[in-house]
Amino acid sequence: MGDNIVSRFTFYPPLKSKAAFTLAEVLITLGIIGVVASLTMPTMQQSYQKRVAVVRLQKFYSIMSQAVTKWENDNGYLPEDVNTGFGALDHNANMFMQWWIQNLGKEVKTVSSYKNGNDVCYGLADGSGFCVIVNRTAMHFVFCPEAKGCSDKYEEINTAVDGKNSFLFSIEGGKFITSYKGFHSYTRDELLEACKTSLYKHACTRLIEVDGWQIKDDYPWR
Repeated sequence: MGDNIVSRFTFYPPLKSKAAFTLAEVLITLGIIGVVASLTMPTMQQSYQKRVAVVRLQKFYSIMSQAVTKWENDNGYLPEDVNTGFGALDHNANMFMQWWIQNLGKEVKTVSSYKNGNDVCYGLADGSGFCVIVNRTAMHFVFCPEAKGCSDKYEEINTAVDGKNSFLFSIEGGKFITSYKGFHSYTRDELLEACKTSLYKHACTRLIEVDGWQIKDDYPWR
């Protein structure tokens, strides 16, 4: 009888205790993870900012190029005659806003607009924005991948562009182009050196275009 009762039970070997992390080890591990994160996050954030900037730069260039071409075709303008009427808009925000509505604004859909000193700024649906500076021979666009980058006054083109938060485009010679027309004769090395110079940051947009719409490792992203 006793044997039968014993046979009904299965005997297991005693359980072995499992090794566990101590509180100190957990804290050390978390500290290491924190240090690694603090080192890698700025690089990841910078990489993300570059990707966003390039995508939005190229998109803006494409939209505006198509808009300028259609505007010329619809009005029968020859490229060499396009700049003729810009003089009347020279730093006149009210006149420009009316001009925009009747012309390029038909093709370029904006979500907001405001006067920025004597110039005009617009917001786009993707979160980017641009300010327009008009002189007697050309129309310049300070484009910001993040619209908040266009919050400063841009009455002086040389200080409006930093090659990171803001970039230059222009309508010159009847075409929508990156930077100034003069920079289109520069070599890649010349563009890079100009882009590194504080007063010639407007060359940076042309450099990015020449590099196939990429921000390369030697680009002065600061």
